[in-house]
Amino acid sequence: MRVDPARSSPAAEPGADAGARANRQAHLAFALTAATLLFFLQALSVLLASEFSLAYEAVYPEPRVALLLLALLPAAALLAPALPFSLWLDRRLTIAGVAAAGAIARMVVGVADPRLRLIAAVLVVACGAVFLGKIVGFMGRRVVAAAAATALTLDPMLRLSGWSWDPTLRPSWVPLQVPLSLAVIALAVAWWRVSRMEAAHANDASLERRAGGVRLRGAVAAACVLFLDQAVLGRPEAIAHWTAGSYEIAAAVTIVAGAAAAALLLTTPDPIGSERLITLALAAMAAGATAIIYTGTARGAAALAIAGLARAGALLLLDRALVPAGGRRRGWRLATGLLLLLGLHAAYGLTFFPAQTWPALHGQAITILLGAGLLLTVSLVLTPRPMPAPPPLGRPAVAVLGVAAYCAAAVALALRGPSLPTSAPAYSPEIGVATYNIHYGFDEHWRYDPEAIARAIEDAGAEVVALQEAVAGVPALYGTDLPLWLGRRLGMNTYFAPRVNGLIGEAVLTRRPAAAFTRVPLPARSDAAQLVTLRIEVAGRTVVVHSTHLSERPDRRGEQLTSLIDALAVDAAQPEGSPTATPSILAGDLNAQPGGPVARALERVGFRDAFDAAGARAAPTAPAERPSLRIDWIWIRGLDVLDASVLAVTASDHRPVRATVRLRD
Repeated sequence: MRVDPARSSPAAEPGADAGARANRQAHLAFALTAATLLFFLQALSVLLASEFSLAYEAVYPEPRVALLLLALLPAAALLAPALPFSLWLDRRLTIAGVAAAGAIARMVVGVADPRLRLIAAVLVVACGAVFLGKIVGFMGRRVVAAAAATALTLDPMLRLSGWSWDPTLRPSWVPLQVPLSLAVIALAVAWWRVSRMEAAHANDASLERRAGGVRLRGAVAAACVLFLDQAVLGRPEAIAHWTAGSYEIAAAVTIVAGAAAAALLLTTPDPIGSERLITLALAAMAAGATAIIYTGTARGAAALAIAGLARAGALLLLDRALVPAGGRRRGWRLATGLLLLLGLHAAYGLTFFPAQTWPALHGQAITILLGAGLLLTVSLVLTPRPMPAPPPLGRPAVAVLGVAAYCAAAVALALRGPSLPTSAPAYSPEIGVATYNIHYGFDEHWRYDPEAIARAIEDAGAEVVALQEAVAGVPALYGTDLPLWLGRRLGMNTYFAPRVNGLIGEAVLTRRPAAAFTRVPLPARSDAAQLVTLRIEVAGRTVVVHSTHLSERPDRRGEQLTSLIDALAVDAAQPEGSPTATPSILAGDLNAQPGGPVARALERVGFRDAFDAAGARAAPTAPAERPSLRIDWIWIRGLDVLDASVLAVTASDHRPVRATVRLRD
């Protein structure tokens, strides 16, 4: 038998073994990094929502400094990379240890209790931050960038699978998270063993010195990329509303763009080249596309193409941002970048609530987004070009097949879902109506549970539901498109009219045939409101359903009331008994007590309180657990009321109001 000398050479076998070990280590590092960073992103979403709830309580209805300082404590998790772990553990053991610890804490993130969820999220974020600080420069730059892009692509995929509410953050997911976390722990152990074996063979004593972590400029750039992605470019819930498009299509485009960027980072030696001009062009494109999408300048296919290209380019910039620094550098640089990320999210989140915080923030969301884009561009100008380019991790053919399969899964998820009703028993002259302030998906104790809200609406048995404080795509509020999710969960058609930054507003859910959904602004400085109107069909006739949410401040509510009455005068001008008068319903959170100016004004234009019309005893609606205020109302005109009630549920900070109305013969 002929023997190949190259194969039988003693020197050839160690080289082949070394190549196999290095290849295996790279693939294990990629999988471990992608899983750990995905857990980090999910826990960061919980941390942002928890920070929002704590800060909201601290500044509203009046600022409380002690509570505001307490709200800043969870942010200390982002300072974890600055801790001197090198004094206790070597880098490999630290990486494997924090990955395993984060996987253990991730099991608890999905629980319903907000305090326990916050503690678990803080631990996961701290472990993920330390992990990221240790792997930059230690693992290959291509491994880190490709894994980060993969994690950022898996995040919207999971949200799409749950109709924009990530199913892995729900209490029902906790039993399924346990084996996943155990698998990540096993992956961390496997990587640690292979990495230690590789170190023993390589005998590279200078690696610890050369793997100095991320530069400050790179940390700032990475924070800006992550913020722009979480706020706009990777947020199909927001893109759909800003560009008047479909959430499902926007999600598919977002996922495909992320998968393409991850594939380029995995298979191309240097996907954006070494020219600084290309880097700056991609940064400018990400910033410009953010402004175009937010302002709704582009619509339809053009907007989706801009969003997809900008997201792919922004994720490719991670390859530049995560350039390692030589020498022993402390983790405070990464901690600074993470605190910048939190600051950008906090500033952006506050622009959604200027009336409750600082009126000067009204309309400043675009300023913050453009500021992040400018900071990204400047930091990349100052970041040195990485040399040389690391080798690719995978074969292009395999990556193409993987991206194709991933994109097919995204399209399949986008096309799935319940068949929403196009009509209901239109022959019935009776209809159930409800109004519900859903408090962005939180209950009175800031427990996030849209499922409880869906059950409350389901128990009400209403065919038309007016929702206030509905939200879609705000990172500090879990990013969920609540009207979309509730409509799909309940099998109802959704009509949403956002007003604050195009993402918070009023919605109407209905099972009846409907058309002509319109909105009229009710301006009052930074606390602007609106009147939304939906025309539904009941037994062959048209019934107009209005919904609004007036200000809590009496002076601003008075300004809004004037515009409200003018808008209602269109279909309320006829006398109540006139055959030309259109039957009308006004439902919403009016923030007004019985017998006040709002009630008197509505009575003057022919509306009646549903409880008075039904001869039922009215009940308070807020706060939900111990209600003392009656501020949620259903008013009717040209209809008979069979019954009216306030439902004793605490899924929100308000209780829902329900009434059964009937067309007059």
